[in-house]
Amino acid sequence: MGRIRTFNYDAAAGTHLPNQRYSACIRQERNMCCIRYQVCGVTPGTQGNALVYSLNIVIAMNALVDNNCSNDYIVIPDSSNRCQPGGGNGPLVNRYCGSVFNPRNGELAHAIVCDCTPPFRVDVVTDVSLDPSNAIRSRGFCLEYMQIPC
Repeated sequence: MGRIRTFNYDAAAGTHLPNQRYSACIRQERNMCCIRYQVCGVTPGTQGNALVYSLNIVIAMNALVDNNCSNDYIVIPDSSNRCQPGGGNGPLVNRYCGSVFNPRNGELAHAIVCDCTPPFRVDVVTDVSLDPSNAIRSRGFCLEYMQIPC
């Protein structure tokens, strides 16, 4: 179990740092096959909130994935909404941004995201621009993770 946060994350007033490229890696424990991620302190299925998760909010206050994420985003390779090692995970997603953490594009509620393809990592990518007049668009994120047994 643990937490991953963007540098400078502060849900109340912070903004993520611009021009960043880094990865947070999670060592796979014995007999553990998946990692389950969710937004820190938020019950999955509740309405999105840009104060606790916001990356590259351009037009809508919803979940954006893969090709919809080009400036600021996180990468959880081959992830989905199901924790089933060995397949059956449904459509796989790589990039996440917007104000809702959900592997389904356009969703308005946070969800659990699972990664069952080691090595386990979360890549963070932010571009060089950061609009200080609209800091809510770039708070960054805090994700809680837990390893799931095989």
